Order: sequence, then C-alpha cells, then structure tokens
Amino acid sequence: MLFLEEELQLGMQLLNSQRKGSHLENFASSL
Repeated sequence: MLFLEEELQLGMQLLNSQRKGSHLENFASSL
C-alpha cells in the first residue's frame, strides 16, 4: 500500500508539472 501511495504522489507531481488531467484519470481508473 505504501508503494501505491508513492506512485500516486508521483502521478500528482506529474499532473502538476504537465497539467494533464486525463492521464491522472486513466491512472485512477486502472487502480
């Protein structure tokens, strides 16, 4: 679970840097 939280934080950082909401939505859907 801890690894999953780290992956989520990396995804959030990627979202903030690239501003791609669709990427985060697809990532959340795959969980």
